[in-house]
Amino acid sequence: MRHIAIIGSGPAGYYTAEAAQKQWGDDVEIDVFDRLPVPYGLIRSGVAPDHQSIKGVSRRYEAVALSENVRFIGNVSVGEDISIAELRNLYDAVILATGAPHDRLMDLPGDGLANVFGSASIVGWYNGHPQFADLAPDVIILVYNDHASAFDATIIPTFALGCAAEFPPADEGWGPRPVPTVIGYPVMASHIAQSLILDEFDMTIINKMDVDHGLTVPLTLMFGQPKEWPCRIIPLPVNVIQFPPPTGNRCFNLGKAIKRAVESFPEDLRVVIFGTGGMSHQLQGKRAGLINKEWDKRFLDSLCADAEVARRIPFIEYVREAGSEGIELVMWLIMRGALAADTREIYRFYHVPASNTAVGHIILQDPIPENPR
Repeated sequence: MRHIAIIGSGPAGYYTAEAAQKQWGDDVEIDVFDRLPVPYGLIRSGVAPDHQSIKGVSRRYEAVALSENVRFIGNVSVGEDISIAELRNLYDAVILATGAPHDRLMDLPGDGLANVFGSASIVGWYNGHPQFADLAPDVIILVYNDHASAFDATIIPTFALGCAAEFPPADEGWGPRPVPTVIGYPVMASHIAQSLILDEFDMTIINKMDVDHGLTVPLTLMFGQPKEWPCRIIPLPVNVIQFPPPTGNRCFNLGKAIKRAVESFPEDLRVVIFGTGGMSHQLQGKRAGLINKEWDKRFLDSLCADAEVARRIPFIEYVREAGSEGIELVMWLIMRGALAADTREIYRFYHVPASNTAVGHIILQDPIPENPR
């Protein structure tokens, strides 16, 4: 059995893995390393979001990535977390399949001035590459579900809003995660709470709360592993653990109310709303391990193509088609409700990793108003 390490999960990396499979079949095990937490390199973060046909080549990589003898190992920076010498001791072959991580200056007058950006920086930024997160939002409203870290069976708020100045990482059993403390925005959170309650949404106001991986993993995916998160964050936990959860329609309408609250806030800020939660998955029972790729992709399609259908998916359909934990997808509808009817999709990613939860990402952007505030 041959053991091969490939450094870089872009086109060169997966073409190499595919060639190794053709050469040695089942007699090879391949580990693909990348410093980002997700694969596909240039195709994921170096191609403009409106070039979906080019990005479609990732489906070929996906077939390789899902092979039993290929593993993806993300969040590993070769040269910092592990050396080439260490990898050579562990593998029969180490293949470097990395690209150019930075723009090449053209040696023209002014190319080093502030606010002069190369195409790799711009494309990387709007594809969500953490290296280009300098153009970060001012505030993120992050919709997520708590995993018995801040709440347990003694108190189960349907919708809560974090109004504290900071939210430390929760101890989920192995000590707090090594991520920065989340810095809140009490002034804006209090404004949103008041607006939502007067808009007849009964929010639970939380002035002290630890936050778990439901909130910090999406931040890590977006921003990498910085010493501090680059913007303020307003947590919005939703109960999708204890029956009954809120309906998709209720979540969609909450998103609309959040939009009204943000638009009435007096500061001129760039606000992003995250709707989080695993796609199809079930953790227990006879259907443990369930993944429904076709249903997941239809759900992603509906967010832009027919949000009216998405908001009215009944609870029983989530359970039947997406598994008992698939109900987490109602949290995405809060994000969708906060956007315009004619919002457009600028990026999509779907992957079934080694865990038993389907992972989907979608970035939606509203039209830019002619006279922005």
